[in-house]
Formats: sequence, C-alpha cells, structure tokens
Amino acid sequence: MFRCILFGIFLLTCFSSGGVLYYLFCSHDFSIGPKEKSRSVWIEEEKEFTDSVLHHLPSQHQHLHILCFQGFLLQKQQKFSQAEKIFSKVYDEAQDGPFLFKEEILGSRLINSFFLEKTDVMETILCLLNQRCPNSPYYHLFKALVCYKQKLYREVIEQLAYWQEEKTRALAPLLNISIEQLLTDFLLDYISAHSLIEQKMFPEGRVILNRNINRLLKHECEWNAKTYDRIAILLSRSYFLELVESKSADIYFDYYEMVLFYLKKIYILEQCPYAELLPEEELVSLIMEHVFILPKDKLYPLIQLLEMWQKHYVHPNSSLVVQILVDRFSTHMEGAIRFCEALVSFSGLEELHQQIITTFEELLSNKVQQIKTEEAKQCVALLHILDPSISISEKLALSSDTLQNIVSGDDEQHTKLRNYLDLWEAIQSYDIDRQQLVHHLVYGAKDLWKKGGNDEKALNLLQLVLRFTSYDIECESVVFLFIKQAYKQALSSHAIARLLKLEKFISEANIPSIVISEAEKANFLADAEYLFAHEDYDKCYLYSMWLTKVAPSPQSYRLAGLCLMENKRYDEALEFLCMLSPNDSINDYKTQKALAFCQKHQSKDRAAS
Repeated sequence: MFRCILFGIFLLTCFSSGGVLYYLFCSHDFSIGPKEKSRSVWIEEEKEFTDSVLHHLPSQHQHLHILCFQGFLLQKQQKFSQAEKIFSKVYDEAQDGPFLFKEEILGSRLINSFFLEKTDVMETILCLLNQRCPNSPYYHLFKALVCYKQKLYREVIEQLAYWQEEKTRALAPLLNISIEQLLTDFLLDYISAHSLIEQKMFPEGRVILNRNINRLLKHECEWNAKTYDRIAILLSRSYFLELVESKSADIYFDYYEMVLFYLKKIYILEQCPYAELLPEEELVSLIMEHVFILPKDKLYPLIQLLEMWQKHYVHPNSSLVVQILVDRFSTHMEGAIRFCEALVSFSGLEELHQQIITTFEELLSNKVQQIKTEEAKQCVALLHILDPSISISEKLALSSDTLQNIVSGDDEQHTKLRNYLDLWEAIQSYDIDRQQLVHHLVYGAKDLWKKGGNDEKALNLLQLVLRFTSYDIECESVVFLFIKQAYKQALSSHAIARLLKLEKFISEANIPSIVISEAEKANFLADAEYLFAHEDYDKCYLYSMWLTKVAPSPQSYRLAGLCLMENKRYDEALEFLCMLSPNDSINDYKTQKALAFCQKHQSKDRAAS
C-alpha cells in the first residue's frame, strides 16, 4: 500500500515542479485496453492519498522521484538508452540512502539492458538486485532473461517456472506496468517456446506458438505482424531442428515442406530474422547434404528454400552451395546431376546458377591441366545440364609445353593422353582447333623418335593421332610425311629394327607404302646373306623379315626360315620354308635338311602333346 501511495506522490511531485512532466504523461496515449483504463482510474483514486505525505519527502528525494518517473515514461516509449541514463543516475545518487524504489529501478534497468542487447550489464545489475533486494520475486524473471540472452535454454525454462510461482508477490506498480507493457505474455511465451524447442522439446514448444498464432488470427489480442512473423519463423526452426536430429530419409521431404510452409507465412519479409533462427551455414549445409540423398521429384522444397535464402538473407554466401557441390560431385555424380537438373527447372536462382557455371568452368580448366580426365568429363556433363548451349572448348586447350610434358611422361600406350583426347571426343564441338592439337602431337612423336629408345611410344602416338582425327586427310598427310622422312633415314643408316617397326606401323595404319629402289632392296639382301654366312642369325633374321615385307622373294623366305631354325623356333621356321616352291628348294641341301629337321621336331611335339 505504501508503494502505491508513493506512486501517487510521483504524479503530484511532477505537477508541483512545473507540471511539464505531468503534462507529458497525461497527453501520452497509454490506452491499450481495459487494463490501462482501470489503471488510470486507480491512479486518480490514489491521488487523494499523496497530498498527506508529499510534504514529508526531502527535496533531494523529490528530485530523484521526478527523474525516476521521467525514466519510466521514456521506457514506456521504448527509448531505452535515454531511460537507462536516467535510471543509472538515480541509482548512483540513491544507492547509499534510504531510497524506496531501488527494486523498481534495478528491474527497469534490466529491462533496458535486455532490449539494448547488453547481456554483460544485465548480469551485473542482476547481481545488484540479488544483493540489494534479497528474495525479490522479480529475480527469477530477470534471471530467465539473462539466461535467454546467454542461450542457456534449460535454465530459462526453470527460471520462468519459478517466476510463475513468485508472480503473486510482485507488488511494485511501476515495474509491473513496465513488465506488462514491454515483457508481454506474448514475449515471455515466445521465449519459453524458443527455449523448449532448443531443448528438443518440439511438441511442447509448438503448442505454445500455435496457441498464440490462433489468438492473433482470431483477434483475441491486438494484431502485430512482427510478432506473427517471429512465431512463424520459430515454428519453421522447430521443424528444421527436428530435421537435423532425424536419421530417416523417408521424412526429409515432409519436414522440408513444413519448414517452407511457415516461412511462406511471413508478412514483413525484409524485417524477418532469418539468419538468427535459421543460420545460413547450418541451413545450406543441411539442404546440400540431403540434395545428394533425395530423388529429383522430392527436391522442390529444398530448391525453394535456397531461393528464399538467396532472396532474403543479407549478402548470402553462395560459395556454401558451390563448395559442397565441388567437393562431392566426383563421388556423388548422380546426386549432382539431380541437383543441377532441379536448379535449371527453377527460375528464382539465376545468380547461384551462374556462379555454379563459372566455378565449374574454372574447375574444368584445372582438371584438364592436371589431366584428371574422368573428373573433367563429369564437369562437362554438369555444365551441359546447367547450360546446354555453353561453349567450353577453350577450357580444354593445353599449351604446347604442357602437351609435350604429357607425351614425354606418359606410359607407352599414352593412357593419360588417350583420356584427354576422349574428353575432346565427348564434347564434339566444331570450334575445337584439332589441327593445332595434331601439330603439337606429331611434333611430340618426332621428338620421341629423335631421342631414341622410344620408337614404339612414338609410333603409338601417331596411331592415336590418326584415330583421333578419324584419318582426316590433312592429318594423314602430316603423319605420312613424318613416316617417309623417318623411313629414309633408317634406310640410309641400315637401322633395320626401326625399318621393321615402321613397316608394321604402315601396315596397321593403312597408309601408303614407302617406295624403295631395287638397288636398295638388292643391297639389303646381300647384307642378309653376308650375315647368314657369318652365322649372325639374329641380325640376318631382321634383314630377311624386312625383305619379306618390302620385297618378298624365295631368298628372303629361305633366309628367314633358316635363321629361325638355327634359333630353334621350328614352327615359325617351317612356315617360311613351306613358302618356297619345290623348284626353289629341291636342289638346295640346306633347305631340304632344315625342312626335314623342322618336320621331325614338329612330329615329336605333336606326339608329346
């Protein structure tokens, strides 16, 4: 009762000090509902008690009362910074004296700090409240607010429960008015529901939120779009957090639908605290994780959520999507394809769409440079989905130095190069400069041939080039010119091993044969006979084998057969000796003896088998 009398004294004190504050108070519209009207009646009734005690207040206290009331007025107008300056001044001047409104001032300062987001200040003032006003019924309420700012949600739930028990002892009129007007039931319900949801008590939290949404929609209380929006996004968060907890892919789609449903209910889109309740990194990471799990026909709500993220978050970090796609596409290609197809079919993500294209174009270039052709092919496949008309030929271009390094460092079958050329084939683009590539590759073959010791590798490279160009006339001419030059050089130096390799290449590649003069053929035949006479059967065999290809004759067959017999390769020897006509072999003792010897060994082999 005494606090109520002093509350009336405040009003008369303001009036006696010039009436200015009294005028401000009376002219301000406090009319929110029946409660405010009854409060005004209550104030008028109490005025009659204030006259009897006003003259007992010291002048210093009258001054503090005026400041205190001014602080409450500013706080009611939500001018929290200005109110805090006044309450701080009043508390500093009155803390050592018998000032009776310390509980109200400390409580009001806690309210100011709550709305000013000054959690450290709240902690300090809460300690003061506990020291100056032990057993204050307001302690649990403000402790709950401090814990809420500190995200100690379990303790928030406990402290709010204590506050409900202690509420009947809260008898400070000015502080009660501030609590009713600023820490409304809606706000405390929201804090309670949020804390329950963060503690994974999802149904309990939703019950509170849905109850308040119904009150708003049924006009059981004053409509407030901002309040409605915060409830809607908190409901959305409840389903998001439950989705995070779930390990069952069967429910993912339904929960994304619920997250999206409540986000679509938001009225004031630009003021909604999306990032606060649906943190960007958590939201996008979860969506991109599930993109690789859900089928294409279930991706629609996920893509819509990405659109809302791009549209309503401040400076959305698109790299969150792009990087996950880059990290996982090579091992989860089917999921990456599904995502890209869904993205293309949706019109609201053009900026993200373009950023993915740009990133994968750069990635394609890098993979090509590293000759990681499988991943490069995957990049090409995704780029064609994202933009069917895209031109990516320039991304495949390698410098001549890079190509030469590939050629020289590759295996004999040119595995890396084959993969690289397969990538070109996969694109099938008309603007690829194949002739430039052919020029570099033929140059690489020449370099390998010139160095020696890589003859097979050089010829395999030429064979690969011909197949790559589908035996293009221009390419075939370039290859033939090189073979012709190499052949002439081998002839002049009697490099018989190289001549055999070149002949094999000509036969397999089906390119024109090299013209050899009769004199050169006769010269090589004479060399072969000389080698046989001097029992150099291995080298003689090479000469005779080459002669059987470029100038087949009884002499070349005979020499090849005899050399093979001397090297105990009887079956092969017999094949060549049987090519001789009876006239060529009947009077040749060595040939007859070799035939008999080979046939004898062949009979033994058959008997043994």
